[in-house]
Amino acid sequence: MRPVSKRIASAAAMCLFISVGSGATAVATSPAPITYSAGATALAYTDGNQLRFYYQLDGDPICRGQAVPGPGAYSAPALARDNTATVIAAQGPSNSLHFYWNLHNNPTWTSQKVAGEYTTYSAPAITRDSTSTVIAATDLNGRLYAYTNVHGSPVWTKEQVASGFAVGAPSIARDGTTTVIAVRGTANSLYFYWKRNGDTVWQQDLVASAGTIASDPTIVRDSTSTAIVARDVNNGVRYYRNVHGIPGWPWTQVSPAQSVGNASDPQIADDGTTSSIVAQAANGEIYFWWKPNGTGSWTRDVVEWPNIAGKPSLTRNTTASRIAAPGNAGTTIRVYLNFHGQPTWSATACNIR
Repeated sequence: MRPVSKRIASAAAMCLFISVGSGATAVATSPAPITYSAGATALAYTDGNQLRFYYQLDGDPICRGQAVPGPGAYSAPALARDNTATVIAAQGPSNSLHFYWNLHNNPTWTSQKVAGEYTTYSAPAITRDSTSTVIAATDLNGRLYAYTNVHGSPVWTKEQVASGFAVGAPSIARDGTTTVIAVRGTANSLYFYWKRNGDTVWQQDLVASAGTIASDPTIVRDSTSTAIVARDVNNGVRYYRNVHGIPGWPWTQVSPAQSVGNASDPQIADDGTTSSIVAQAANGEIYFWWKPNGTGSWTRDVVEWPNIAGKPSLTRNTTASRIAAPGNAGTTIRVYLNFHGQPTWSATACNIR
């Protein structure tokens, strides 16, 4: 028995599989992005080129889902949710970029083409606040773009953030004043871009020099700082944190060399006081780390090891952390929940139909 401080609460919880919809069994893309807002856990994934959405209301054991109508999704989707709506972005046919939105308690999804054919060659990233939605994606030549939509407007404004050296999928976050993007650069470097909302010029920082980073990064931002996490070239996990207004990106080694798999893309979440990270080990275990912002050391938990096939994703609020990961049978997405201060993780699973 592995000595872990937090494990799945019970075998019964591990075996709760929910059947939604009908048709042939599908395999989820990895990761399946997860978010939480308005009393519901939500996730998205693509089954072949069909975009699908699941949600689970607090206290409800049923995982409800639906196919999202539209032209089809040809990348891992990006997902954001606030108290009024859920939004998804995905690469569309012929390397286009599409946006989907749904008001809570309304069964209808609306799709919109954000960028035309042969514009988008990465999985996109998406963020949403009370006024706007912003999507980031890269083109064939490594140029990084941001697309902004003011709620209620049919128009998307396109901005070139960087020219020519973005690699892989970006990550984006936004607060009431600033939009921030992290992306891997050429030769395994790491770049950060930021722009105050309403400005026209994007600022750039080199966070990590060439030969450092080997995964797509993820980024979060709170009222005092911005943090980025990525797998390094030695298959460890690094955490970079910048305090607003202070130059530089000091970093800590969250996990040592060879502690995570060579295909792992660590994910980070922040509730304003505490950061948490999730990644998949080479043997398939889900690792979860947490630390109060600006102090202390990282604490690691093993969430689960026998049932996971794909990369996990993470969301966190002031009361709980939630993780989603494709199951190893290729028929479920498993969702893990831990209330802060509790010693166990509970698990449910959504059948992929």
